[in-house]
Amino acid sequence: MNIKDYPFNPKFSDVEMEAAKKFLSEKASFSETVNFAVIVDGGGTLSHRGSGCHGRIGSYDSRGLHKGSRCLVATENGWARSYHNSKTPVDVAEPFLRWFLYESFASRFILNKDDFEFCRDHGFIFSADMDCSLLINCLIVTRHFFEVPKEAFKLFTELSEVVPGAVAYSLAFNTGLSCGNGYSTTNIYTHRAWPIWPTMASLENFVNGEFTDNLKDDPKKHFRNFSTLYGGATYCTHLKLTSPMYVDSGSFIRELVDGNKEYKQALSEFRKDKVGNKIVNPFLRNTGLQDTQRQSQPWLHSLEETKEVLVPHLATLFNENCSIKSEETQPVKEIILV
Repeated sequence: MNIKDYPFNPKFSDVEMEAAKKFLSEKASFSETVNFAVIVDGGGTLSHRGSGCHGRIGSYDSRGLHKGSRCLVATENGWARSYHNSKTPVDVAEPFLRWFLYESFASRFILNKDDFEFCRDHGFIFSADMDCSLLINCLIVTRHFFEVPKEAFKLFTELSEVVPGAVAYSLAFNTGLSCGNGYSTTNIYTHRAWPIWPTMASLENFVNGEFTDNLKDDPKKHFRNFSTLYGGATYCTHLKLTSPMYVDSGSFIRELVDGNKEYKQALSEFRKDKVGNKIVNPFLRNTGLQDTQRQSQPWLHSLEETKEVLVPHLATLFNENCSIKSEETQPVKEIILV
């Protein structure tokens, strides 16, 4: 199912919306990684302050909490509290925030997206009338403003001028570039909506909003009636789960290196010409990691290789409809998602 075709009929009143906004305006009481609240019919608020993640969402059924009357989920934008980012103007995050609000897979489900300043300064309000696994994926991305360093937001801005925002997001936030190991092909297995896409087909699906048959319209699985933390990793791919959270290992970048002779040759030539990492990698904390890992895993890309080889190649693969282009199609520099 395409994400834009997913039936979405949020049920809430002004009372519930005001309760959600009131919670998000109480920033003085917020602490730790994330602060969020579940608003129930009638405006009742179940607050979760000082949480490490959104994991409590998954235990609502087992705790018998308001099944059938969950209405909204309000979750903060934690940029101003972030130990990574609080000293950096929030304007650095604006391109990513605008993509998330208006172009991303989550856009349809952010009920207060038209109030940009509120989303920037306070947070986001989602409906409980959506698949709970999809909701969890949306909520995880909102935590990036607190959890992920400003360098990832800067990288997203740079890459999104060349490739679709969905590709820039996948590289800047869902790979090792954003957690300090300095490589765009290594996976992150914590606090991300997805690991790196395992195949080019799954990346293309994500860019096009094709979430495959794993996304179904089943009101029984909406957060209003059901709670879980798992299932979202299967979106956009037909690969099987290797655990409740992850699909078979691999990456679309490794697929390029192993299966695309043209790309492999371009990467090889670049490496011959560029000895060492000419672009200072702001993510790389262990400077001895690069040469050691590359000897055993040649598909690993440094930040420089990501910018100079991988991203230009990906830009030539997508046409203005965000699908893999034919030989006759000329690449475009910037693509706006719907």
